[in-house]
Amino acid sequence: MRRSLLPLSILAAVAAMGAVPAATTAAPLTLTINGCTSLELTGVTTGSSVTLNCIVSGSSGGGTGGGTGGGGTGGGTGGGTGGGTFSGTCAGFSKTIYQEFDWSAVGNMKVDTYNAGKLGADGVLVASFTTGSAPGYAGASIRVGYVYWPADQQLSGKTMVISKGAPACDLAYTDGWGRIGSSTSSLPLSYGVDSLYGYQRLEPNTLYFVTIANKVSGVNTCTTGNCDFRLEISRSGGI
Repeated sequence: MRRSLLPLSILAAVAAMGAVPAATTAAPLTLTINGCTSLELTGVTTGSSVTLNCIVSGSSGGGTGGGTGGGGTGGGTGGGTGGGTFSGTCAGFSKTIYQEFDWSAVGNMKVDTYNAGKLGADGVLVASFTTGSAPGYAGASIRVGYVYWPADQQLSGKTMVISKGAPACDLAYTDGWGRIGSSTSSLPLSYGVDSLYGYQRLEPNTLYFVTIANKVSGVNTCTTGNCDFRLEISRSGGI
């Protein structure tokens, strides 16, 4: 019987290859996704797809409301930094207007809800800012105030709360200070090394929120749906 012989070159190549392994082990894959506190890996089986769920701790929920920013750039000055972990929506209100102020901007920081989308009958304004370095002397201060605007808006009582780290969407003074009841009001705060005239003191390099709504003791004071106002934060003492 006649046999076919493989060329010596092919036999040598096969011998050099040796046995083919049943499976190979690849080097570990390192996957980095910025902006996530942790990752949840699911559906990992041979031949299946892999799903990565980005988990961000500290984020707050809520619907879309007025949307992040709520059109705030149209009515305010300084739209830079300091949003923190706020989702942009306060639960329990029909609309949220959110304005981020830039502490380093020159001049007063202000936002008009009328130009930033209008609050409607049951809206809330939230503004945030992150203070800079301490000026190093007593006497520096800021004043947080609101006034009904434009002139045809209803004169309704309001609650304003200044809080640290997160907005006071419940309008409670748990971690802050504020004003209740007047359609126009302002609150002086000290800022610097020492407290000024006994004012509440803002700390340097700290995130603060100002929350204002047309409510007093939980009761809606806006009966016409036209209760917009201006929030203005003025600074003195060279800050």
